[in-house]
Amino acid sequence: GTEAMYHAAVHLHLAPEFVQEKEKRIRMAQVNMEAAKYCKEKSAFVDAANLLRRGLDLLDPTTMWTAHYDLAFEMTELLTKMELIMGNHDACMDLTRLTLAKAKTLDMKINPLLMDMEVRMTVNDMDGTVAAASRALNLLGIKMP
Repeated sequence: GTEAMYHAAVHLHLAPEFVQEKEKRIRMAQVNMEAAKYCKEKSAFVDAANLLRRGLDLLDPTTMWTAHYDLAFEMTELLTKMELIMGNHDACMDLTRLTLAKAKTLDMKINPLLMDMEVRMTVNDMDGTVAAASRALNLLGIKMP
């Protein structure tokens, strides 16, 4: 099950030299994603974030947003949430900008826009929160005076 995936992900990262083939690296990134979801459900946010970072590192940075778009987007979006939960606001903002830039559809932009507002509220940036909310509403076709 998912717990077994978590243990597999942790053990495989103890010997990263064994994960060099492209197909194995992609599969390992997928295992990390599933293990990170398991950790999130167990409120193990630091473990989830570490698994996601390692999973993203396993993907080829030159092709991750083309050949493995769905996996890269899902991992980045979940890592953004983990960074916010852990209080890593700068990392969260960087990842929010990345997911917004990489989002292909309006639906995919909603969560990053909400995350942008949430992190700005967390750091008491009310002007930034209002600006982020305005961007979200504009994207949805709602114009504010």
